[in-house]
Amino acid sequence: MPAVQAVQAVQAKGIQNPLVCCNECHSVWYMEECERCPRCARQVGVHWTSTEEQTSWLMYAVSLLDEEHIQRGAEYTTWEFGEILREHVPCYNEMCRGTIQVCYEVLRKQPSNLKVAFAIGFFEQAFIDAPEDPMMYHVGEDELEYPVWSDEEDC
Repeated sequence: MPAVQAVQAVQAKGIQNPLVCCNECHSVWYMEECERCPRCARQVGVHWTSTEEQTSWLMYAVSLLDEEHIQRGAEYTTWEFGEILREHVPCYNEMCRGTIQVCYEVLRKQPSNLKVAFAIGFFEQAFIDAPEDPMMYHVGEDELEYPVWSDEEDC
């Protein structure tokens, strides 16, 4: 598949479709149904989830948003929220679509309000802006690092 088509296929999936990983070979893919790793076939895809502590950090960060800034459409609100996340959610990684997706999923389960709606929009855009390879940021110089979010099998 040419590179342009591959990128379009990934972007077409969007944040709503679960990214999963293989703990054996570290492949990452979008899983439409319960399936084994397309690369090694040794493991069913594992979806990242949020622990209670991580959810608490994220909800605290959302609570720090200024509703007046959101209502006025202040340009720096998005930048400000990014800074809040970096300071209060140590597991958040703006370069990893997997961690962005976890934040999005946590917020989709919350009661709707202005701050939550803003944060959901923030993560939708962050997902688009993140590198195509969801694990790119987790690759170290000598070895692959595991995601900082917890793992949970969907199937």
